[in-house]
Amino acid sequence: GTLPPTLATLSSSLVYLKVSRNLLTGNIPTEYAQLSKLKYIAAHKNSFAGPLPESISAWSNIEELNFSDNQFEGPIPESYSNWTNIISMDFDNNPLSGSCGPKLCELVDEREAALAEEGFVFKRDDDGVLVLECWKIECPCASLCCVDGKCLPS
Repeated sequence: GTLPPTLATLSSSLVYLKVSRNLLTGNIPTEYAQLSKLKYIAAHKNSFAGPLPESISAWSNIEELNFSDNQFEGPIPESYSNWTNIISMDFDNNPLSGSCGPKLCELVDEREAALAEEGFVFKRDDDGVLVLECWKIECPCASLCCVDGKCLPS
């Protein structure tokens, strides 16, 4: 099945959306841009396909997003760098192409610095993934990784 566009009618109250492992197809409906309160979405391990939707860059409160293990294609939209509250983005195991934009790399680096100021202990592992106690802030690229503000092949 597909995600119902009518779910967007919950825009004033929906904060947490978990639709992972539901054999969903298609793409994220453009109407979901209205989900302005959304902080968490888990949509991994489905069969979503096509380009990552530009419309969801309107999710100004998003903190965690997991779109891994789908069939999203193309680049990660540069507009995702508008997500200033983001803690974790996971696009792993999608046939994405291109490189992540410099603003996305800057966003990861800024978030890392902000967490350090809050007293969290962190380090980058061998793959360039920021490990923060028991959380991970994934690089915003499937086949590339951000290191010192630059996207490098992994």
